[in-house]
Amino acid sequence: MENNGHIVNGVGECLDEDVDLVFEDENKETRWSSLNKLRKARQLCDQILVIGAHEVPVHRAVLATASGYLLDLFLKLEEEGPAPQNGMCTCKLKEIDYESFIYLLDYAYTSRLEVPGEHVRSVYRAAIQLKMPAAARACSQFLAANMSSSNCIGVRQFAKEAELKQTADEYIRNNINEVTVSKNFYGLPRVAVVIIGADSELVESSDDRHMFNLVLSWAKENVDQENPRLEYLTEQTNILYLNSDNTLTDTKNISDDRRKDDLVRDYTQKTKNRKNLTPSKEPGNKLQVSPGGTVVRKFSINPDGLITEKEWSIIATYQLKDKTYLAIAMLNGTLATISIHYRTGKSNSGSGSDEPDSPDSVTPKLPVMT
Repeated sequence: MENNGHIVNGVGECLDEDVDLVFEDENKETRWSSLNKLRKARQLCDQILVIGAHEVPVHRAVLATASGYLLDLFLKLEEEGPAPQNGMCTCKLKEIDYESFIYLLDYAYTSRLEVPGEHVRSVYRAAIQLKMPAAARACSQFLAANMSSSNCIGVRQFAKEAELKQTADEYIRNNINEVTVSKNFYGLPRVAVVIIGADSELVESSDDRHMFNLVLSWAKENVDQENPRLEYLTEQTNILYLNSDNTLTDTKNISDDRRKDDLVRDYTQKTKNRKNLTPSKEPGNKLQVSPGGTVVRKFSINPDGLITEKEWSIIATYQLKDKTYLAIAMLNGTLATISIHYRTGKSNSGSGSDEPDSPDSVTPKLPVMT
């Protein structure tokens, strides 16, 4: 009789009630492999997960031990009632990428995560959504170790862990010249700002990061706090006035002689009837459950609909030319660029200004480097 294992305790001792038998099976991996074969053959499965146009039969117990997200789902389903007789409970997972899910599904059944390099970022995102921290950490470490000027923008956009964010931020700051000519950089949303009211001495002595933080505060206050949209900030150049107390005021809100400036007057006219872009609330990440194909049940891991504040931060700053600066920033969780141009000199009817009066003409061009 074949014995594929060994006794690790109790050998050579007299039979005694105080002695325990400990046997370690050397076929542990074979059992996991057998479970995976059962899953692929659709045998003994008790759950069907629908992702896009794909149906994926699975074993609840296996996925519940690998994914906190799915554990919550399966426990919720049990609370709502048993699965239909002669059939499996069917759940539709929304906002989960199918290909990324399959990589994580194989990992759940085999404890081995094997992902082509070009798919690691999407698998990382899916692992975060599915609450699979070990898989997410493995992807995070891979992304950090393979950071480049062509992929750091994408990595920073989807980074959730503080360590990966910090690694991406440091890479962007240390390689700003290469990053600002990458293809992904030019695809970022852009907030263009012209600041008036600052004299030349202040511009020369000021800390550009401090000024960008002032713009960041202004941007945060000028979007709908419940459901912000960047279009309100990116649809045209924003003209801001630097007050004596080192705060910024949108010039459309001022009512004194500063409005005599042609640039301000033109900007005020354009923004007078601009509508505040407040989108309709989109549904959260829900799971539609259809047991037996007849009754539809819904499941949400965020049942109270809590809104968590997304990131607002300045990642890196860069001087384009005299009086013109650029920053890479997170605006409500979206990676974007902010450009600042200081319009110094007198601000009345455009006289004494060092730039044309048209808001479009003062929007600085992005750097071209070799």
